[in-house]
Amino acid sequence: MKVYIFGVKGNMARRYRSILDHLGHAVGGEDIEVLDGFSEADADAFIVATPTESHAEILHSLKDCGRPILCEKPISKSLTQLETLLGDLKRVGTRIQMVSQYDYLIDEGFDGQTEYDYFKSGSDGLYWDCINIIKHARGTVSLACESPVWNCMINGQKLNLGLMDKAYVEMIDHWLRDPTRTDYDGIFKTHKKVHDLEARCHKS
Repeated sequence: MKVYIFGVKGNMARRYRSILDHLGHAVGGEDIEVLDGFSEADADAFIVATPTESHAEILHSLKDCGRPILCEKPISKSLTQLETLLGDLKRVGTRIQMVSQYDYLIDEGFDGQTEYDYFKSGSDGLYWDCINIIKHARGTVSLACESPVWNCMINGQKLNLGLMDKAYVEMIDHWLRDPTRTDYDGIFKTHKKVHDLEARCHKS
């Protein structure tokens, strides 16, 4: 299988390239600047690992491709843009999944407690960077910025790089083996949950 990665020069794309190599899949890809000249003909699946603000444009360009797409989180920080985008994708049956590595680590009892260094959380900021944790939270989500390193607790167990790597490998492998139809409503609800939490925290 050949997987095309958008944003192939970025840090996350390099992680995906390594995982795909490990799983025995061929990898193709370009940086975002070549989107206008991109041809989808020789790809079996797509990973979008570019900055958030470029996701909508790339997904629109892929919506009729008929092949599975995995998009980095968040898909969009604008709920209005996301709702319009998901509506367009749903009309043509585009198969899109959002990166969700925590699905492979978290059970139903998760409460959603995390500490993260805001200044190391990427361009999207603390809330959007933790979108998967917030998605799974059943109770109060506690986000703190005091820690100098990633310090995420899942049901009392501190995550480490080994667990995270294993989760990413399992996510990619499962996605390629079973690219199920998209949970459009679930994607929107996940983003709204983060949007609402961010709004509440900014008011306090």
